[in-house]
Amino acid sequence: MGIGNWELGIGNWELGIGNWELSMENISLVSLVSLVSLVSLVSPSPHPSISPSPHPPISPFPLLLSLAYEL
Repeated sequence: MGIGNWELGIGNWELGIGNWELSMENISLVSLVSLVSLVSLVSPSPHPSISPSPHPPISPFPLLLSLAYEL
């Protein structure tokens, strides 16, 4: 599944941010939850309770920066 520069591999996560390549062993639980939250924000949602706006209300860039600094 590709989202912009993001590639989700089966054996590991590859984040298309500069030269970052993070293996699953190096991703903390909080980071993993943050990634899943980001994917759920930018992915089309089948739930009608969520606003159908094409732009997520929260920008993913601060989350990406906090993820990078957390590691």
